[in-house]
Amino acid sequence: MSGDRRIPVEAPAPAGEPRRIGVALAGASGRVGRAFAALLAARTDALRTRGLELPLVGVARSRGWRWDAAGLAHSGPHDGFAGAAAGSIAGFLERARAHDGPLVLVDCTASEDVAAASPALLADGIAVVTANKLGSAGTLARWRELHANATAGAAPYRHSATVGAGMPVLATVRRLRRRGERVRTLRAVLSGSLSAVLSAVQDGAAFSDAVADARARGCTEPHPGDDLSGEDVARKLLIVLREGGLPVERAQLRVEPLVPAGLLRERDPEAFLRALPSFDDAWRARAEDAARSGRRLAFVAEFDGTLARAEVRALPESDTLATLRPGENRVELTTDVHDTVPLAISGPGAGPEVTAANVLSDLLDVARGAWGARYDAEGGVSRAASA
Repeated sequence: MSGDRRIPVEAPAPAGEPRRIGVALAGASGRVGRAFAALLAARTDALRTRGLELPLVGVARSRGWRWDAAGLAHSGPHDGFAGAAAGSIAGFLERARAHDGPLVLVDCTASEDVAAASPALLADGIAVVTANKLGSAGTLARWRELHANATAGAAPYRHSATVGAGMPVLATVRRLRRRGERVRTLRAVLSGSLSAVLSAVQDGAAFSDAVADARARGCTEPHPGDDLSGEDVARKLLIVLREGGLPVERAQLRVEPLVPAGLLRERDPEAFLRALPSFDDAWRARAEDAARSGRRLAFVAEFDGTLARAEVRALPESDTLATLRPGENRVELTTDVHDTVPLAISGPGAGPEVTAANVLSDLLDVARGAWGARYDAEGGVSRAASA
């Protein structure tokens, strides 16, 4: 045998000043925000050896924010809150607009205010990397504005973490669309939290306990009612269909909530959880009925080519969506080419660490891409001058 068969390790970037792009983190005290900050801190030295410096220059939480253009300590996001200014997220975003140099806003919130501000941030030349579904799943007009502003070239918009946590769902649908391939049908489990809850109920756990456990593990939205309403899945389904080129509004989706509408109006998460035991018997009976007919419960999102819906179904145990492990997501697409055997994507679909890793991947794509490179070519001029 001849030749060296060892796999080469990625070499460091050539010597010189690293490309420096500021990062402003909204939602720094939430589970995903904390996980993202820890990941970014852990990768700092390795990224620098490869010619990239991503200082955390701003952090925001619901009750205040802090900014330091030189960079905040961020082995964890709370490190950066010493001396934080009290104030609204609007003040934080205004400070972001005043930043001199390339900047990426990383949105790990569930904030409508940040989502609503994102199109204007893009137009100002600030890149947006988000796990917040309220932007891409808002009105179709907002979706179009986000993507039009990003396409115009001022700054990129990345939202891979909004669907499937770390799964390449949107990248796959985007690639299909680029090559002119239609998404004919979609069938999916898009909520790792509901997957975990229904799997636990099917295996004998009380519904209320299953929800509380999923929330304690960081697998639900901050308010679990956003999962049990079906709205989290509805948003993901909207995003996937829009990425596939379908101009869908929320009103066109039929969604079945897992608890009554009256309870969903309770916006105190703790009070909401305390009310859930009253539904344990109904869910136990539903799971037992499914089991007697050899079926398992799953919250299924579907587009049949005409109608889009999301609802609880009792699926045969042999169904690919019924065999998922707790917390797992799966998307099955039929297209012009994949018309006999669906194109399938599966993997973990919940958890702050998985979501944060996908946010970091989007950030690195932005920083290493043409938008980040143009600042090298322009010698570090201000963002406003180069936008």
